[in-house]
Amino acid sequence: MLILFLFQASGFGSFNKTITKNVHIVTIDRTFPVFTAALTCPSGDAEVSISAEVKAKIDAEVGFIVAGKLIPPRIDRLAFITSQ
Repeated sequence: MLILFLFQASGFGSFNKTITKNVHIVTIDRTFPVFTAALTCPSGDAEVSISAEVKAKIDAEVGFIVAGKLIPPRIDRLAFITSQ
């Protein structure tokens, strides 16, 4: 018991750990037609075409913060963090 008390009193059983991870969620790189029209006349032809180009990239950072003691086992603080 004395060894356990000294171990706790000296702070060796405490922990405070932060773990983060960068996560790549989505990448979009597309071109698609929005509007296309053609007109034919005896004097000539006409055509109109409209397209859109979309580029997007979403990344996020997620993590956990945990603080507590190993002996006796106890978690004092637990948090989930995110950022964009």
